[in-house]
Amino acid sequence: MPKTAVKSKEKHKCSYCYKEFARERTLESHACEPRRRTRAKNDKDTIIGFETYKAFYRQSQGSSTTKTFNDFISSPYYLAFVRFGKYCVRTNVISSTRFANFLIKNNIHLDAWNTDASYSAFLVYFIPKEPVGDALTRTIEYAIMWGKEKNKNYSELFREGSKHRICQEINNGRISPWALYLSQSGQSFLAVLEDWEHEGIWQMIDVKIWEKKFNNHVEDVAFAKNILTVGGW
Repeated sequence: MPKTAVKSKEKHKCSYCYKEFARERTLESHACEPRRRTRAKNDKDTIIGFETYKAFYRQSQGSSTTKTFNDFISSPYYLAFVRFGKYCVRTNVISSTRFANFLIKNNIHLDAWNTDASYSAFLVYFIPKEPVGDALTRTIEYAIMWGKEKNKNYSELFREGSKHRICQEINNGRISPWALYLSQSGQSFLAVLEDWEHEGIWQMIDVKIWEKKFNNHVEDVAFAKNILTVGGW
């Protein structure tokens, strides 16, 4: 009798980790780490992590070759950079790119990137240096959000907002000293703060730093005052 041909079993291979499975259904439900990381490619924290990873190698390692996403997901630093991305999203940092550049240039250890201490150090450095337009835009955007939440006109932020919350958002970089010092309502707000409240925001509003800033940027001061006056601040 003729021998019956032995039918070979088809294998289904994962294109990410190359593991083989007997059944296609098993492959479909398979969730290896490379596959999971690839599927998270468009998540906001992953996007921030990847862009920061590329900047890190470009600036600190002097790498002339642009890192690919495959380089990223296979890197031993993948989780650290994604954690940084998650911190940026959770904290709503004012600029993840500028924050990352600050950390890289100052040789901050990667383990300390996603900490409030590092972010506070960045804000103290960055807030006095940023363009007046960016500072006012971010402040007004926050004030509009507050106004919608409280059903009030956004320009009433310093007059009717919670002192605690305003101080907190000054320290978070969302309310700029440009608006605080150059508006009538901002000056009134500062006048009613207790000494301990002044101390709590002093690193962000250091009067010596801002007096020098205003004296050296007269046109910016005039621009800011006009915007704030017209807006009812």
